[in-house]
Amino acid sequence: MSFFHSDGGGGGGLLGGEDGVSLTRNSPAAYEIVEEDDLLVQQLNTNPTSRSFKFASGSFTSKLKTCAMRTCAFLVYWLRRMKPSTERELAWSIVTASTFILMIFIAVHAHHRHNPSKGANGNVIFNKTEVCESSSCVHLASTFLSYMNATADPCEDFYEYACGSFGVVNPIPDDKTSWSSFSVLGEKNNMVLRRILEKGTTTEKKKMQQNSLEEDVEKVSAEEKTTLFYKSCMDLNSIEDASIPPTLKKLMSSVSSLGNANDDASFPLDFDKDDDRSKLASTLSELQSNYGLAPFFSIYVGPDSKKSTVNVLSIDQDGLSLPSRDYYVDKDPNTDDMLIALKNHIETMFTLYDTDTDTTTNNSADIAESVVQFESSLATIMLSQTELRDPQKTYNVLDVKTDLSEKYKFGWSEFLTNSVCPPSEEAEEGRHLDSIDGTVDSTSTSLRQTLEKCKRTVPKQVIATSPTYLTQLEELLQKTPVSTIRSVLQWRILSSYSSYLGSKYTSANFDFQKKAYGLQTPKLRWKTCISETDGALGFALGQLFVDETFSSTSRDNAKSMVADIINSFEQNLKSIHWMDDKTKGKAKGKAEAILQKIGYPDNLSTANQLNAHYADLSIDTSTSYMDNIFASTKFGVQSNLDQLDKAVDKTEWDMTPPTVNAYYNPPNNEIVFPAGILQSPFYDGSSLRASNYGGIGVVIGHELTHGFDDEGSQYDKDGNLVPWWPEDVVTKFKEKTKCIADEYSAFQIENGDHVNGNLTLGENIADNGGLRESFHAYRTWVNRTVKDGGNGGKEEPNLPGLPDLTPNQLFFLSFATVWCGDTRAEEEHRRIVTDPHSPGRFRVIGTLSNSEDFAREFNCPKGGKMNPEKKCRVW
Repeated sequence: MSFFHSDGGGGGGLLGGEDGVSLTRNSPAAYEIVEEDDLLVQQLNTNPTSRSFKFASGSFTSKLKTCAMRTCAFLVYWLRRMKPSTERELAWSIVTASTFILMIFIAVHAHHRHNPSKGANGNVIFNKTEVCESSSCVHLASTFLSYMNATADPCEDFYEYACGSFGVVNPIPDDKTSWSSFSVLGEKNNMVLRRILEKGTTTEKKKMQQNSLEEDVEKVSAEEKTTLFYKSCMDLNSIEDASIPPTLKKLMSSVSSLGNANDDASFPLDFDKDDDRSKLASTLSELQSNYGLAPFFSIYVGPDSKKSTVNVLSIDQDGLSLPSRDYYVDKDPNTDDMLIALKNHIETMFTLYDTDTDTTTNNSADIAESVVQFESSLATIMLSQTELRDPQKTYNVLDVKTDLSEKYKFGWSEFLTNSVCPPSEEAEEGRHLDSIDGTVDSTSTSLRQTLEKCKRTVPKQVIATSPTYLTQLEELLQKTPVSTIRSVLQWRILSSYSSYLGSKYTSANFDFQKKAYGLQTPKLRWKTCISETDGALGFALGQLFVDETFSSTSRDNAKSMVADIINSFEQNLKSIHWMDDKTKGKAKGKAEAILQKIGYPDNLSTANQLNAHYADLSIDTSTSYMDNIFASTKFGVQSNLDQLDKAVDKTEWDMTPPTVNAYYNPPNNEIVFPAGILQSPFYDGSSLRASNYGGIGVVIGHELTHGFDDEGSQYDKDGNLVPWWPEDVVTKFKEKTKCIADEYSAFQIENGDHVNGNLTLGENIADNGGLRESFHAYRTWVNRTVKDGGNGGKEEPNLPGLPDLTPNQLFFLSFATVWCGDTRAEEEHRRIVTDPHSPGRFRVIGTLSNSEDFAREFNCPKGGKMNPEKKCRVW
């Protein structure tokens, strides 16, 4: 549970995906500018809640401030629209803009210092605290000012106050479905990665020319593999010139063998026939174990939720092209248009493939119709997004022999055996083997030998997300024509791998994304290749990123902040009245037991460690880019399956170091903060602590609180899904969380969609708790620092250009800035339907309106929009 939500079994991220949804692995808002300076000042002065930080109308200072804010906004907007093509151009633009902004801020500050504004009684009305003039503070102030709408009343709509100009200076790029503070930092990190990789490709090219012998390929380091993979992705000429790779054609052709060639394909598979049953099981296992494809269900290895030190194989529902079942089940204009777009896209892709391979298939339109109809039927038997959040409901232990093999006609034993121990190519002709339930089929000798050589133990028990889904899936398959099953499997192959083919296919994929998600232009190739390289060799790439951007000091400071925020959580427990003291003691113990992972994994931080980790992954520019994709996919799947017979490795990470996100993982009771998010503006070691605690501090508190939200609270300190709260405490907890769910369900986006308060409950609990914990941790740091004589025994300085905002107020401004962003209508609808995170606007308004600390610091009137009489608090 983090800002990004990961797979359904717990864990997740700080936010949902920002780049839209693709079928493969993975208009700027209108605005008006107030033209009259005095009008802007008048609006500020008529704000009844800003008495403590207003400035005099018509004064030189006010006009200079207005000039500074507008100049800041204009320069940021100009930089975005100019789109510097090189880092040198970008650096020159930033230096020029920053210098100009700094000059204005210095002028503002100098005027304040020598000519302070006075009220009617002659008293100075701006804060007398010193102003920070470091480059970090200037940069931070320029960010705040460029995002803010100073005419907005912070006690009426703090999101508009903090983020009202974000869309002006940060219009959504044409190749994105949304743009946010996370995106801005992600773009900065991508520029770093691009420089590293493009510098590396030149070096590695020379090395590979020297080491051209085949045996030397095995000596390629993880760093070299990273740059070679990126190079193969960037080689568009070779990709364009290549025909459909033989592996892909073979895979598409193999699916056609389903069913008896002499039978009518309009009839279903006969699950009473060994041959039909065996062919389907072996085909699905090959797609899963070698190509990472899950047409009907997926399998993966991870910690057993009730025995968290043991790895277990899980079976999850899968097989939809669109983001969730709701697109098929909920009938409205949005979903109808999406299904039409999907159908047209499937037809286009099959037509392209048939043309390129001289394949004669059924009518592509008929294929598309059958695939969409099948997926619609599949969606109706799936659990909803909200149901998937229930760890008890989705934990179902099944015995492979009694609950699968004997209950179902589908060949579960064969599927699991072939998936866990994939047969060698020499053994592929043998379709039958000894079942793991003890019964005997006619077994291929070569396949038996493959099984005997396999180092993994085929499990006797698995965990199923939904046994009911498996039952209804078999019923659906038994009444689905063979021709449709073939088409569904071929579509899964095409949709997953077509983006690695030539421009005809990538253009067709983009056309679908444009219609479905509102994209205007395709993503730049180098950005696509960075994303793919991160997916294939993310920890090798990540260490290069860490070496470039992340210091040991930053890591130590982050650890110190985590300690402060855990302590703050423990102190806050004292004011929780719905929980008894004994349970509070257990909650404190769980907080203290949380495993902290910061920056990067220690066990993958040296060249030797990375070389060993990626030793079995072969990357070669002499083969096609698609072959490298196949190799990396199989490596990832097999690496996961390798964990089956091993104890849970709690040093593993589920995010790579460059990722701008964070997460909490319940079975490991761990919080993870990659180096990618430990960057400005979320964290800057040389900037104000108020900003750091408002930024990364709230992120830390958010992830910590996930251990105690409606999901995480069901896991004990060791990560086991066992009850550790008395029933009366659980009842009171549910009453508190209902307040949060009802509050957020009332929020509504422009198209009329309401936030799903139950789907977003865990994230909203984490936001509210994280803010409280981090603010109190910040005040503890201030008091400790002042007591120890740090900072001259005073509060932190203010920011240039914002001298009237106290450090405490800057904390809340920093928090809100994290969630500044804009989203296209199509993407916003998708998130409302599928994302367990509330839209950024409501993450700010909902959280701050529940905060007594915020209301006090901004002097918001009781009963106002940002300080309602009724507040929700869980932690």
